[in-house]
Amino acid sequence: MNIVVVNEYRVEAELTGEELESLGVSFEKLDYADVETRRVIQTVLGEIRDAGVDFSLSGRVLIEAQRLPDGCRFCFSLLEDAAPGLRQLIKRPRLPCVLVCEDRTALRRGLRRLAPVAGTTVYARGDRFYIYVRADADETALCRAAEFGELRPADGALLPAFLEEYCVRMEPEN
Repeated sequence: MNIVVVNEYRVEAELTGEELESLGVSFEKLDYADVETRRVIQTVLGEIRDAGVDFSLSGRVLIEAQRLPDGCRFCFSLLEDAAPGLRQLIKRPRLPCVLVCEDRTALRRGLRRLAPVAGTTVYARGDRFYIYVRADADETALCRAAEFGELRPADGALLPAFLEEYCVRMEPEN
């Protein structure tokens, strides 16, 4: 297992396919609702602690899983401004994505987290807001923005075309 401390809010652990197999799980079967996935995540977190990495899990943690050519990468990001203890698993390939926000407050907060990301476009439809983010977006910014909406992959040209046709394009608020 290769452990990388990105910063005080983010730690990544890369596992080979062989390591995943020895833990009794595959990338395709990862699902946080599944007891086996939670066991694997706890094992990975234990390995991180055993390696002497000082990473506090005292708040809300976003857990992501990314497919690698031979295995996967778990990314653990400590989120700010949230109730402690709530965790989720997002399996996200490197695709453009859309952050769906339910209100203007969530939109503003999500945009603030995405501020360092170039190439965001904001759309509105009814009471919902959609922030389209390019595939090369910074992982940390995406993790922090996901706290304020639902992050969905925008694979293919269908979703951007839908946004352009059925939603109102907005100028980002400051």
